[in-house]
Amino acid sequence: MASYAYGASRRSHAFVTDRREQMNINEEDDFGFTFADSEELKAQGEDKVQGLRKMIMPLLNNLMKNPEKDTILWPNRDKTIKAFIKKMDDYIAS
Repeated sequence: MASYAYGASRRSHAFVTDRREQMNINEEDDFGFTFADSEELKAQGEDKVQGLRKMIMPLLNNLMKNPEKDTILWPNRDKTIKAFIKKMDDYIAS
């Protein structure tokens, strides 16, 4: 029974090795990822949140100005908002 397990192991290893050769994968390819600890990830997440806050707060503060007025005049807001969304998306992706 032990020889069967050993033989099966050798066959599966050979299959994996053949498959790596077919896919041009080598042992040194790490697929571009690295390891990070949870504290490092938490700090990066907090930095992103603070950056987003700094981007959004001026908009909210400007919207709060003159609360006695019922309407806000904001010409070309579609273009401005789309540019802001792109800026936030680019920031989050970085």
